[in-house]
Amino acid sequence: MSTQNQVSDQERTQLLRGVFSKVAHDLKTPLACIIGSLQMTLQMKDKLSEQQIDDLLTAALKEAHKLDAFIMDMLDKNKPA
Repeated sequence: MSTQNQVSDQERTQLLRGVFSKVAHDLKTPLACIIGSLQMTLQMKDKLSEQQIDDLLTAALKEAHKLDAFIMDMLDKNKPA
């Protein structure tokens, strides 16, 4: 394998790692918020006010919509022509 091919392979690997890292972050962040909001709502429902419960559920729904939009965007961009 020539040096030029090795550099290309290394660059390709680095680029793929960067893309994977970005995608993983963009998926995990809203998912963590959704899980956290729903867990807190369930675990503390007797101690939370109605407004606090509404706020937690609204935050979870907002993040679920973000996650849905991100996934739909990824799928749309990778649709076969």
